[in-house]
Parts: sequence; structure tokens; C-alpha cells
Amino acid sequence: MKSVSENYSLTPNNIEEFTNKGHILLRGVASKSMVETYRPIIFNIMKEIEKQSLPLSQRSDTYKRAFLQSMNLWKDESLKKIILAKRFAGIAAALLQTENVRLYYDSALYKEPGGDATPIHIDPFLINPHKVITMWMPLINLDEGLKSLIFLTASHKFFENGIPPIRIINQAIRKNLPLESYEGMERGDATFHIGSIVHGAPDNPTKKMREVLTITYYADGESLNKPNGNKILESHLTDFFSGLKPGDTAKSKSNPLIL
Repeated sequence: MKSVSENYSLTPNNIEEFTNKGHILLRGVASKSMVETYRPIIFNIMKEIEKQSLPLSQRSDTYKRAFLQSMNLWKDESLKKIILAKRFAGIAAALLQTENVRLYYDSALYKEPGGDATPIHIDPFLINPHKVITMWMPLINLDEGLKSLIFLTASHKFFENGIPPIRIINQAIRKNLPLESYEGMERGDATFHIGSIVHGAPDNPTKKMREVLTITYYADGESLNKPNGNKILESHLTDFFSGLKPGDTAKSKSNPLIL
């Protein structure tokens, strides 16, 4: 089994591709045996989330119809080793071209059979999104109709602070940027995408749960921006940067330095 601290070999071409496109697929980021060690733990957590949720047909919220979610898995001692894996964080740091990264948050995202598509969007962050990166790793093979994320390639180049995301998305669409996804992802493969890119996910027309682990990192030394009335970002300040305020260096007990 590959160690969670074993380096993943990236090439200059990998880094160039990520810089230009804003996303990349990397094969074998986690070994099959590594996935099979941790998948049952995450699966059991998500089964409890499913039990506590309304049936899919009774949910009205767009995102609650799109996936089930559990965050801060790293606080579970049985999962801390994989969430804070130096192997994953080393890839994130190399792609961001920074020396070290901190944890922003982690999340299990399970798209149920019949789950709706996740609309294209730009994730909100309290940190410069050009310094944020997310790993998206399926814990099962994406076959028989299960799909990866969809990216509006190079849309991160249109991002500017202060411009509403919908304007950035519309501008990127008008430029006829290509929509890209990755076919045939196997468990342990992973995509990495920059925090400022437009992306979404197809629906799940299959009878299988689409099981995914995501980990979001940011470059060490970044400071916190103001939420500016954004309720999601206000919750980030409380949930992921407790005790800090806008302008502070993003460094709390909830943001371990990984490398």
C-alpha cells in the first residue's frame, strides 16, 4: 500500500497544464488498498447522514438534492491520517507553486441515485481563490453512468475579487470556453482544481451512490478577506477560522500546516 506520506511524482508538464487549464486529472493518487482502508469508515458516517436526511423526493433545496455532505472528517481520529496525508498536500503545494499548504476544509460528498446535477458555480472562499486548491477523489470507480466534475476550462483567468460570480460565469460562457470532464476515473484517482474555476457536476442517473472525498487546501501565509455580508463566508469564519478576523493570517487550530 502506498504510504500517505510517500511523494507523488509530478512533472513540469503537469504543473503547466494545471496553471493553464485550472484543473488536472492525476491517476493513482491513492492506492486501491488505501481507499479500501478508509472508505468503509467514511461510508458509515455518510449512512448516518442519509438516515437523518429527508428522502430525496422531499427535498426542495438545490444543493441538498444534489448531494449528501459531511465536513471536518479530519477531526475523526480514524480519518485524520488520510485527510492530512502529506502525499495529497504535496501535490496541492506543487500545483499552487508554494512551499506549504494548510487545510481549509475536507468534505465527503455522496451523490445519491437519482441525485440532481450540481449547478456550475465558483466556490466561495475567505482567501484569495487563486491560492486555494481542491482535491476531488472518487472512492469507487466512476463507471456505468457515474461522472466526474465538469470544468469550464481556463475560466479561473476571468476571476477578479469584487465581481459577482454570476458575471464571471457569464463572461466565461460567452468566451465559449470548453467544458471538460474526465472519463473512466477509478477509485484513488483524483482531480485537482483551482479555487477560482467555474465547475459543476452531472446528475446521478444510476442506482449506485457516487462516493467522493474532497480536501481543500490553501497556500500557507495567506490572510483572511472580509465576508462582505456573504452568509456562507460568515459561517466559514466561525467554522474553519475560529478566533480569527478579516485581515488576520489564516492560521488557526482548524488549519494545520501539513508539509
